[in-house]
Parts: sequence; structure tokens; C-alpha cells
Amino acid sequence: MRSIICSISSPLSFILHIFLKRQAEHENNAFRSLAVSHTTLRDGLYVLGHDATVVGTGDGTKAIPVDWNIGTAWSGGAGTLARIAKALHFAATAPDADVLQVINPNIFPVGWGLNARLLRRLRRSSPRMFLSGCGDDALFVQKGIRAMRYNPIDDATTIDLGLTEHPLSMPDELAWNEEIADFVDGYIPVMHEYELGYAGRSNVRPTIPLPVNVEKIAQLPNRVDGKLVVMHGAGRLGFKGTRHVLEAFRILEEKRPDRFECMHLSNLPIAEYLKMMTRVNVVVDQTNGYSCGMNALFAMAMGKVVLGGAEPESLSIYDGERTPVLNITPDAASIVSQIEAVWEAQHRLSEMGDEARAFVEKHHNYRRIAERYVEEWRRP
Repeated sequence: MRSIICSISSPLSFILHIFLKRQAEHENNAFRSLAVSHTTLRDGLYVLGHDATVVGTGDGTKAIPVDWNIGTAWSGGAGTLARIAKALHFAATAPDADVLQVINPNIFPVGWGLNARLLRRLRRSSPRMFLSGCGDDALFVQKGIRAMRYNPIDDATTIDLGLTEHPLSMPDELAWNEEIADFVDGYIPVMHEYELGYAGRSNVRPTIPLPVNVEKIAQLPNRVDGKLVVMHGAGRLGFKGTRHVLEAFRILEEKRPDRFECMHLSNLPIAEYLKMMTRVNVVVDQTNGYSCGMNALFAMAMGKVVLGGAEPESLSIYDGERTPVLNITPDAASIVSQIEAVWEAQHRLSEMGDEARAFVEKHHNYRRIAERYVEEWRRP
């Protein structure tokens, strides 16, 4: 089977381009990034004997390595023209494939209807096309969050974007999202949140968890050396609920400065971010989500204690198995309470780290996740 995956977490963010082909000579190819879910999926596909190529912008300051860069360092009109030229070149030269998977309805520049025209063209040339639920889109923004008690979009709109209304709340965005949702063969969400906006559609496929290549992540000893070291890393402060985390950090350090060292990291290159994570005991992922993203999964694979999304609704993808993630909500008090509980239970840190690592190995193994994607792409 030969396939192409185009994945992007938000417009002009990241694209993954994958060719699937049974070729043994590619089985030992090195994987170059731990940062994005679909690059890890690519690693799993390599192991299965498929050929894969990453195409993307590098996702800004994250500096994610790509094989075929369609981004640009230019800004303004020159940058826009460069992105358009690279999008046209990609669409014109993408080889024929059995499967095309897109992670977001807006993966190319949207001006002049270019994104829609290029995706319709790619759809016509692809026998099979799938949409992966792994980021913000109009259906999530306009329908999905209505089913949530709290959500990341409200703060993302006001804090991250500085707007009163999210750009994806426009009627034309919803119309295009519904069009692409209708013409794909299937929609594959990666977590509970991304199931919600597509509920009731006949082509929704089973949720497939995010993949993690644990073979490239070393589990580290988790012990307290004087202070409990707690870290929160976020590029999108509103989306992640950083204001609640920072308030919790302020309370903890004022209350017991002898017990807690709290760090907030923002917009670091991924290699530097992961290096910083090695020295901490606890990672605070996000307050506004029901599930955990890649940041939390990397931390768990390292044997860290993770605070983040672990609402009961999110556990359905694990067949109801309890997650080792300590659930928090958009409220500083809930974060303070959980971190203080970890301090009191610091004698169990090693055991908690083992549980976190085992959970990722069982439910997010990149090889098994890749197999599940191939199974879905092949299923009628």
C-alpha cells in the first residue's frame, strides 16, 4: 500500500507527508523528531516496512526537523507568496497514493480559496482520504466545545489571539469543515475531545491514541533532592490554561518555598525543552483539556508524574483503564492540591514513574498505533 499523510496542528504549522510502501530497506531508517504525533507515527510506519517522508514548516520556534520544508522565514507579502508557491509545488508534485490523510481542513494558505481547491484536487487523485482529528477546526470550535464543561478555546481566543471571536467560528469555516468531513472516507480522532464535534457522522472511525516511540525516550530516576521540581511548558498560554498554573506556582512558592521549585518554559526548541524536562519530578501539562497530549506522554515515558487531563470521559480509548495522570481543572486550587499531594507521597515517586512509563508502553506504543492506522486505511 502507498499512502500520503498531510498533517497540520493549526494553519501554517506542520505538515507530514508519508508514502507507505513495503520496502525492507527502509526498516532501519533513523527517526529524527520526537516532537509531533505524526512524525512518531512515521517512525512506526518505518518499522512496519513502509516508506515515509516528513514535509512541514518546522513549527516555528519548536524547530522540528523536516525532510521537505514548505515553511519560510520571510514575513509579510513575501512570506505569503513563498508559502503559496510551496503549497502549489507540493500539490503538483505529490505522487499518486492509495491513501491521503489530512489532519486539519486548513493545511495550505486559505486566501483566494487556495486551500479548498488544492484539497479537492488531492481528493480527486486519491482513492482513499481520511481526516485525522488532532487539532482545532471549525467543528471542534463551534460544536465540540459545547459538549465540554470547560474547554481550551475561550482562553485561546482572548489570550493567545487577542480576539473576542475565534477565527474558526465564522460560518464559511464551518461550511468548509463540513464539506471536507463529508467527502473523506473516514474521520479518525486521537482523543475524546476531537470525537465531540463529529458525533453522529457515519464515517467517524474508532479513536486511535497518540503514538510515542518509547524506544527513544529513557526512563529516568524520579527522586526529590531537597525540593520537588515542577515544570509547566506551553507555547499557547491561553489554550493550555497557563494563567491557572502560574497562579498555583505563586501560591506554592509563597506558602512553602522550602518545598517547591516551579518552572515555566515557553517556546523553546523541542530538543532544549526535552532536556529541561529531564531534571523535574512533576510536569503540569494543561488545565483546559479532558485528555493528555504529546507533552504529557513524553513526560510519562520519562517516568515523571504528570498533572493534566484525565477526565472520566477521556478513558474510553483505554477501555476504561485508570490513567496514572493526576486530573486537574482550570482552577489554581486543584493544581495546588495535586502538587501538595505528590509532595506528601514523594516516597512513591519511583513507583508512580514506573506506572506512567508502563501506561505509555501499553496504550501509546508507536508500532501498534501505526498498525491501527494501516488497518483503518485498509478497512472499507
